[in-house]
Amino acid sequence: MSQDTVVIMQLVVTAATAGVLLASCIIAYRSLALSRLLKAVEISMEMEAKFNRLVHQDGPNYWTNEPRTRAFYVAFWRLQCDQYKLWRMGMIPSAFIRAWLEHRKEEFIGNQSIVSSETNTAPTLISYIDGWKFARGKLPNSDFVQFMDVLQRDGVDLAIRAARDPRLMSRLSQRRAA
Repeated sequence: MSQDTVVIMQLVVTAATAGVLLASCIIAYRSLALSRLLKAVEISMEMEAKFNRLVHQDGPNYWTNEPRTRAFYVAFWRLQCDQYKLWRMGMIPSAFIRAWLEHRKEEFIGNQSIVSSETNTAPTLISYIDGWKFARGKLPNSDFVQFMDVLQRDGVDLAIRAARDPRLMSRLSQRRAA
């Protein structure tokens, strides 16, 4: 075999190896992306199950008196805070958080107590906004409190933009404080 043939064969083997490595990297990347998506769906379903359990199963137990109703709102807003943190970490898709935020915004506008689907009644002890005002001081994440304040006052789109832009969040928070 000539020296040129050997060089060409080495180039072919090197190119084939590079192709296999590239294909392996693409497969690994797609596998990782799929795993991340499946984990996001799993987390979203877990959060939804916690929400349903809190509102529909445990809710009526909270609505018997004002201290229990306040405890409900603290548990409810802590769950919302957990969802916010998971979204900020990229573990919940933006489409999911947007749907949840649309509901929160509607509830702020309506300012009614959360309704139990099982009894089809609403506790009248504490309104939605009063529940938020009470719970906000008991939440561990001040970023979430600012985020929800922006949601309540400015809507879903601006809240999402502000969560991604600390300077915008700061301006909105300062504007509200003035």
